[in-house]
Amino acid sequence: MKNIGQKIRLLRQKKNLALKDLAEKTGLSSSFLSQLEKGLTLPSVDSLRKIAHALCTTVGNFFDETESKEFVFIKHQQKNPPDPISNYEILASSVLDIGMLPMMLRLKPKEVLTADKCPQGEEMLAVIVKGEIVVRVNEKEFKQTAGDSLYLVRPRFQSIENGGQKDAAVLWTILRQNG
Repeated sequence: MKNIGQKIRLLRQKKNLALKDLAEKTGLSSSFLSQLEKGLTLPSVDSLRKIAHALCTTVGNFFDETESKEFVFIKHQQKNPPDPISNYEILASSVLDIGMLPMMLRLKPKEVLTADKCPQGEEMLAVIVKGEIVVRVNEKEFKQTAGDSLYLVRPRFQSIENGGQKDAAVLWTILRQNG
């Protein structure tokens, strides 16, 4: 379990988050997170889910081997199912030290995700795979349908909404600074 704590610390630091910031995002105490990172306490599955969500990763990535790889091929049937709480499914493992984090964002009809519920970064690319969405960013509104894309640099992201009557799916890629 000490490895999990080390991985959490490294990912938190890579995202330039202080312990108190991660505590706010997860609802867990800073002291608990500190003990976890030092390997002094064991996390519950629920705590790991909260931490993974706050760090835009999956619980499984805390258990991945750290060896460097050039590619990862994941068959659709082998992927972990999307987290029903977070609306998104991570599409690439963090074992590839790459500068982007692709995920599939799924929204039910009329569902709205605000900035605090949607992973974001300095640069983002959204490609609408299915349905109709409305993205609100920098005080502007972008209505999009399947096939449309939106590239955002240092956005003041506000929300994404399913503007249609059917489920929507968006390929949401965060481009991270310094890999």
